[in-house]
Order: sequence, then structure tokens, then C-alpha cells
Amino acid sequence: MAKVKVKIYTVLNKGLVKGDFDFEATTVADVFENLVAKYQQPFRNEIYDSGQIKNNYVLLVNGEPVERENLERVRLKDGDLLLLFPPVSGG
Repeated sequence: MAKVKVKIYTVLNKGLVKGDFDFEATTVADVFENLVAKYQQPFRNEIYDSGQIKNNYVLLVNGEPVERENLERVRLKDGDLLLLFPPVSGG
């Protein structure tokens, strides 16, 4: 398993989930399962369920976008950085 850092800035049920988290994981999906365990149903309802990121959230691994269908396939290495951003709109 790789030691990775996750940075999240988003809102769950009107509460801000903000912070840096360290996880040991093999794939991106493993990281999200750890986040579900930490934040439980609010995280599952808003951000991640059934192996996919929901609601147009953006995920980057080391600055590269990750397709929401590929979370199980993206293998992690020690020191990888995952960034999760909420959807952005405006004009």
C-alpha cells in the first residue's frame, strides 16, 4: 500500500469538509472508501457512492485529472497527492 495525501475542500450537509488527510491505499477507490468510513452517509450521499464520484466533483492525482469511472484502476504510489474539488460554476 502507498502512503498518500488527500486535500479536500467541500461542503457536506452545510458543514465544510476541509483538510489534509493521510491514507494508506492501493487505488484511488481505496482512498474514497476510507473517506466514506470517516464521513459516512453524508459523504456517500454527496460525493462518492458505488465506486464513482458524483455531482461533477473534480479529482486530480498529482495534478492530472482522473476519470470518475477509473477509480479502481488508478494505482497509487508513495507520496501521491489527491485533490478533490467541488463543482465550479459562474461566468
